[in-house]
Amino acid sequence: MINTFSAFFMRRRNWTIPYVLFLAIFVVIPLLLIVYYAFTNDEGMFTFANFRKFMIHPEAINTFVYSVGIALITTILCLLLGYPAAWILSQARFNTSRTMFILPMWVNILIRTLATVALFDFLNFPLGEGALIFGMVYNFLPFMIYPIYNTLQKMDHSLIEAAQDLGANPSQVFIKAV
Repeated sequence: MINTFSAFFMRRRNWTIPYVLFLAIFVVIPLLLIVYYAFTNDEGMFTFANFRKFMIHPEAINTFVYSVGIALITTILCLLLGYPAAWILSQARFNTSRTMFILPMWVNILIRTLATVALFDFLNFPLGEGALIFGMVYNFLPFMIYPIYNTLQKMDHSLIEAAQDLGANPSQVFIKAV
């Protein structure tokens, strides 16, 4: 019995079972429920009435457009701040501590958000759109830096040198080689 159990877990493909279960329970099933409730009414019948209600109410459309606008601004700011930070961290001369920029991710997002609100209250700054964008950039910046850092770390730097040797200016090197 123990030998079959250990043999089962010694196969590498069986290591994915916990991840597949987690993905199914916490990602796939909730998304399927959202789709189900979006296309059904109170009796469980298929309908587009929920979408019609959404399109009729201007408050819903305004909220949607506002949310997309805040998301775009946050994404652009995270990219503008995160790419240079990831580039600096990926350089060999600055690569003394690889985990320093991951430390903010160890703190719960709720605690970081509440700390940001407390900081704005302490400094007597108004809590408006600026504070919202600041807090979102602060919370999501590590999620922008880390993937870019990993990509830049694994990139072949001889491609950059080759592009420069072939006469590419810095913007062409960035767009085409990096």
